Amino acid sequence: MIQDPTIGKFGDLLKRWRKIRRFSQLELALAANVSTRHLSFVETGRAHPGDDLILRLAEVLQLSLQHTNAMLMAAGYAPRFSAWSLEDDHTGLVRAALVRILAQHEPHPAFVTTRNYDLIMANNGAHQLIDWLTDGDDLLTRFGNSYRMLFATDGLRPYLRDFDRLQTMLLKRLYEESIHYQSPALLQLYETCMADVRDLQSVTPVEFDPPLPVMTLVLQKHHLELAFFSTVTTFGTAIDVTTQELRIESLFPANAETDQLLQALGTENRLK
Repeated sequence: MIQDPTIGKFGDLLKRWRKIRRFSQLELALAANVSTRHLSFVETGRAHPGDDLILRLAEVLQLSLQHTNAMLMAAGYAPRFSAWSLEDDHTGLVRAALVRILAQHEPHPAFVTTRNYDLIMANNGAHQLIDWLTDGDDLLTRFGNSYRMLFATDGLRPYLRDFDRLQTMLLKRLYEESIHYQSPALLQLYETCMADVRDLQSVTPVEFDPPLPVMTLVLQKHHLELAFFSTVTTFGTAIDVTTQELRIESLFPANAETDQLLQALGTENRLK
């Protein structure tokens, strides 16, 4: 169940997050190096927490910087972490790093998304692949969200082999993330994607391809198939709300044939 964890009294927020993360008061107190008695008093409002304690609790509870700010403000403190746009001068180096990472992955597809899977950036490899696959339909612009692009019947879904099998894993991941981050936006995205697949007659259990230790995604156009596996990269030392929530998803060819086709598409683009 998703509740709004960004407003309310500090004690109520702390108790809610403690239950979401499945900590007892004793377990959380030990992990945060505070007495159980003091933690209990903080939860009930009989004691006021210092900002250092709030930061320790947020770390133990694995809260995002956005939710850590909410906890600080609920206790009467100023937010500790900024939330710059990628268009601001403060994030110029971050944006430059993203551009470089995407360029270095050419001709293989790579995307930058928010935690809600909204598309921020995509490299030429991504544009070339989708342009070839759809005969020029700019799905990246038309949808603006990677999950919506995958699940919509007029998106990538018609090109995904075994979509009825893959959607089980994808929906499970999306739902788990909505609970972990207590994100109404992710829950709404999950419900939208669920509505997209109501036409499916049955759901096939997830099966892993024996040659690889990871799940593969296979795109198909006519008699050609392209197989990929993906990695997700984040900024491990982010101290900004926006930067922490950025994700770089890179697609790697799962076989030589896929790599050869991507290399060919990249060559054709350079010759234009």
